[in-house]
Amino acid sequence: MSTTLKRIAAGFGVAAATATVLVGVSASPAMADCSGVGNPFSPFNLWIGGILRGQEAVQYASTCDGDSNYRGKVNDTYTDGYQNCIKYYDPGTTTQGCSGGGWVNFQFWDQQGNSDAYWAGCAGSTCTSRIHNWGF
Repeated sequence: MSTTLKRIAAGFGVAAATATVLVGVSASPAMADCSGVGNPFSPFNLWIGGILRGQEAVQYASTCDGDSNYRGKVNDTYTDGYQNCIKYYDPGTTTQGCSGGGWVNFQFWDQQGNSDAYWAGCAGSTCTSRIHNWGF
Protein backbone atom coordinates (compact mmCIF):
# COMPACT_ATOMS: atom_id res chain seq x y z
CA MET A 1 0.00 0.00 0.00
CA SER A 2 1.38 3.45 -0.89
CA THR A 3 2.15 6.05 1.77
CA THR A 4 -0.71 8.23 0.53
CA LEU A 5 -3.22 5.40 0.81
CA LYS A 6 -1.96 4.58 4.31
CA ARG A 7 -2.47 8.19 5.38
CA ILE A 8 -5.98 8.27 3.94
CA ALA A 9 -6.86 4.98 5.68
CA ALA A 10 -5.45 6.28 8.96
CA GLY A 11 -7.48 9.47 8.56
CA PHE A 12 -10.68 7.48 8.09
CA GLY A 13 -9.84 5.42 11.17
CA VAL A 14 -9.38 8.56 13.30
CA ALA A 15 -12.59 10.09 11.90
CA ALA A 16 -14.55 6.90 12.66
CA ALA A 17 -13.16 6.72 16.20
CA THR A 18 -13.99 10.40 16.78
CA ALA A 19 -17.55 9.90 15.49
CA THR A 20 -18.01 6.93 17.80
CA VAL A 21 -16.83 8.93 20.82
CA LEU A 22 -19.05 11.90 19.95
CA VAL A 23 -22.13 9.71 19.59
CA GLY A 24 -21.43 8.13 22.99
CA VAL A 25 -21.05 11.51 24.67
CA SER A 26 -24.06 13.15 23.07
CA ALA A 27 -26.52 10.31 23.63
CA SER A 28 -29.32 11.34 25.99
CA PRO A 29 -29.68 9.32 29.21
CA ALA A 30 -32.71 7.11 29.72
CA MET A 31 -34.99 7.49 32.71
CA ALA A 32 -34.72 4.98 35.52
CA ASP A 33 -38.24 4.73 36.73
CA CYS A 34 -41.65 3.60 35.58
CA SER A 35 -43.74 5.41 32.99
CA GLY A 36 -46.79 3.30 33.57
CA VAL A 37 -47.39 -0.31 34.57
CA GLY A 38 -45.03 -2.65 32.72
CA ASN A 39 -42.94 0.21 31.30
CA PRO A 40 -39.53 0.51 33.04
CA PHE A 41 -36.72 2.78 31.85
CA SER A 42 -33.19 2.27 33.14
CA PRO A 43 -30.57 3.54 33.91
CA PHE A 44 -30.81 7.29 34.57
CA ASN A 45 -27.57 9.32 34.65
CA LEU A 46 -27.39 11.57 37.73
CA TRP A 47 -26.04 14.91 36.50
CA ILE A 48 -25.77 16.96 39.69
CA GLY A 49 -24.15 20.39 39.67
CA GLY A 50 -23.05 19.83 36.06
CA ILE A 51 -21.11 16.66 36.98
CA LEU A 52 -22.04 13.06 36.13
CA ARG A 53 -22.05 11.59 39.65
CA GLY A 54 -23.59 8.16 39.04
CA GLN A 55 -26.80 6.37 38.05
CA GLU A 56 -30.18 5.25 39.32
CA ALA A 57 -31.75 2.10 37.88
CA VAL A 58 -34.60 -0.34 38.44
CA GLN A 59 -33.55 -3.51 40.29
CA TYR A 60 -35.57 -5.56 37.80
CA ALA A 61 -38.13 -4.79 35.09
CA SER A 62 -41.12 -6.20 36.99
CA THR A 63 -40.89 -3.39 39.59
CA CYS A 64 -43.30 -1.46 37.33
CA ASP A 65 -46.22 -3.68 38.32
CA GLY A 66 -48.64 -1.19 39.94
CA ASP A 67 -48.26 -2.47 43.53
CA SER A 68 -47.00 0.94 44.86
CA ASN A 69 -43.61 -0.58 45.74
CA TYR A 70 -40.66 0.72 43.67
CA ARG A 71 -37.43 -1.28 43.81
CA GLY A 72 -34.47 0.71 42.57
CA LYS A 73 -30.72 0.97 42.98
CA VAL A 74 -28.27 3.85 43.04
CA ASN A 75 -24.59 4.01 42.14
CA ASP A 76 -21.99 6.67 43.01
CA THR A 77 -19.21 6.87 40.43
CA TYR A 78 -17.75 10.30 41.29
CA THR A 79 -15.28 10.52 44.17
CA ASP A 80 -15.94 13.83 45.92
CA GLY A 81 -16.86 12.90 49.50
CA TYR A 82 -20.61 13.10 48.85
CA GLN A 83 -22.90 10.11 48.54
CA ASN A 84 -25.53 9.92 45.80
CA CYS A 85 -28.92 9.66 47.48
CA ILE A 86 -32.39 9.15 46.02
CA LYS A 87 -35.10 11.30 47.61
CA TYR A 88 -38.81 10.69 47.08
CA TYR A 89 -41.51 13.36 47.39
CA ASP A 90 -44.88 11.76 48.23
CA PRO A 91 -46.08 14.22 49.64
CA GLY A 92 -43.27 14.57 52.21
CA THR A 93 -39.58 13.98 51.47
CA THR A 94 -37.97 10.64 52.28
CA THR A 95 -34.45 9.46 51.47
CA GLN A 96 -34.55 5.90 50.17
CA GLY A 97 -31.05 4.89 49.15
CA CYS A 98 -27.53 6.28 49.27
CA SER A 99 -24.31 5.09 47.66
CA GLY A 100 -20.75 6.15 48.36
CA GLY A 101 -19.48 3.83 45.63
CA GLY A 102 -20.97 0.75 43.97
CA TRP A 103 -24.61 -0.20 43.51
CA VAL A 104 -26.94 -0.01 46.54
CA ASN A 105 -30.52 -1.35 46.37
CA PHE A 106 -33.42 0.61 47.85
CA GLN A 107 -37.18 0.26 48.10
CA PHE A 108 -39.86 2.97 48.10
CA TRP A 109 -43.40 2.33 49.32
CA ASP A 110 -45.87 4.85 47.92
CA GLN A 111 -47.43 6.66 50.90
CA GLN A 112 -50.63 7.50 49.03
CA GLY A 113 -51.14 4.06 47.47
CA ASN A 114 -51.55 5.45 43.95
CA SER A 115 -48.24 4.21 42.41
CA ASP A 116 -47.34 7.83 41.67
CA ALA A 117 -44.50 9.91 43.14
CA TYR A 118 -41.64 12.24 42.24
CA TRP A 119 -37.96 11.59 42.97
CA ALA A 120 -34.60 13.32 42.63
CA GLY A 121 -30.96 12.26 42.80
CA CYS A 122 -28.92 14.29 45.30
CA ALA A 123 -25.28 14.78 46.24
CA GLY A 124 -25.17 16.70 49.50
CA SER A 125 -27.80 19.43 49.26
CA THR A 126 -27.64 19.68 45.43
CA CYS A 127 -30.29 17.65 43.60
CA THR A 128 -31.48 16.92 40.07
CA SER A 129 -34.85 18.27 39.03
CA ARG A 130 -37.77 16.14 40.23
CA ILE A 131 -38.62 13.17 38.03
CA HIS A 132 -42.12 11.66 37.76
CA ASN A 133 -42.34 7.95 38.56
CA TRP A 134 -45.73 6.27 38.11
CA GLY A 135 -47.10 2.76 37.64
CA PHE A 136 -44.65 1.17 40.08
